[in-house]
Amino acid sequence: MLHPLLKKHELMSLQFPNPTRSYNPDTHQVQFWGYAQAVELTFYLNVATLQKLHPEVSADPDSILAAFDASIDSIRKVASDVYSRGSSRQYSYTLPSSAF
Repeated sequence: MLHPLLKKHELMSLQFPNPTRSYNPDTHQVQFWGYAQAVELTFYLNVATLQKLHPEVSADPDSILAAFDASIDSIRKVASDVYSRGSSRQYSYTLPSSAF
């Protein structure tokens, strides 16, 4: 069943107009947002996944966010893929390391 605000043909229209992202040291994740029409979706990427992509990444938040920014295109592609396979009633997604 699709989210009530989405029609079936609109499910794939995930956009990332907001470049904001943040690092949460408690969960060791970078959080960022995407939008499907008027619905805000939250995505999480574990630091371990970023370190897989960029072995030089340190535990420093600036280093983590720089690695995230350097891989933004592939991260957004994975986010779109994960979203397209997810539940229409789901509003947050953790990107699996295996998808990179």
